[in-house]
Amino acid sequence: MGSGDNKNTVLAKAIEQIKTRGYAEEHKNSGKEIHLLGLAFSKEDRNITSLVHEKLTDDTAT
Repeated sequence: MGSGDNKNTVLAKAIEQIKTRGYAEEHKNSGKEIHLLGLAFSKEDRNITSLVHEKLTDDTAT
């Protein structure tokens, strides 16, 4: 598994954690779009190195 694969796995787990912990639940009925973001930070670069985005829809809501 390459480092890119590992990073993608970590980012996917971040989105899954947002869903399983219900962080967006209180906003589901707000009438606004909900966007989930998973970010990877680099200690070396001291910056965001990658991200994953998912727009929460009625069929992807937890």
